[in-house]
Amino acid sequence: MYRITTTAAIAFLAVLAAPFALAVFGAAPPKTAVEALIRAGAEGTKAQATLIQAQASMVNALSQSRKMAADTRKTIEECRGLSLENDLKTAKTFYDKRAKRAEYRLAHARPRPTPEVIARLSSWGKPKRLNEVAYRPVSQRKGDNLPWPAPLLRPDFEDLRLQLDIAFGQRSASNCGVGSPVHCEVRRLASQLQQALKGKIREMSPTEYIVAKRFLQAVVYETRFAPGSGGDGNQVAAAKKQGPTVRLASLTH
Repeated sequence: MYRITTTAAIAFLAVLAAPFALAVFGAAPPKTAVEALIRAGAEGTKAQATLIQAQASMVNALSQSRKMAADTRKTIEECRGLSLENDLKTAKTFYDKRAKRAEYRLAHARPRPTPEVIARLSSWGKPKRLNEVAYRPVSQRKGDNLPWPAPLLRPDFEDLRLQLDIAFGQRSASNCGVGSPVHCEVRRLASQLQQALKGKIREMSPTEYIVAKRFLQAVVYETRFAPGSGGDGNQVAAAKKQGPTVRLASLTH
């Protein structure tokens, strides 16, 4: 009975495996049940080998990917190291150049100016003061408070010149200084006269224009001080010797 059952089972399996073998191998179905079982086992082994090969390929691909990632990180670190080295060289070059420049400046440095030289340079841009001999009081003769230079004696400037002359004559010990009425009025009129002077700049020499401009600056600057406060003693003495015609020549220096 046992032999019959085994034989029947083998025959049954052979019948089931026959179509599969025909489809896969394109060959005729096995003639016996034993041949069918052998073929089925071989196909199973082949499929298992294919699976193992696929798994091996996947492991190989994963290892290659990790190797490429490691190589990439290595390359990045190498590039970073080169960048840091370049930055270090750049910084070293910068500080070396700065040190060389400092050495050069120290070796070729000019002597520091003395306080007297600094004071003289600072005074160049400072307006000149008018002297007491450079104008007459208003009580002496109306309209003759200031010794006007020739460029400002043009008929075109007569109205502004008269207004400025009268305004300057109002200067007193109680009406002087920055922000005082006489200072504000003289500065306003001097600014208008200077604008009118610019309109005639082509009709006079550069020296005449400079003399007139500095005279107006000196008039405005003088309103900061009270009458009789004095000025440059050397300029006063020179003005007395040279006379009223050339009293303002020092204003151009």
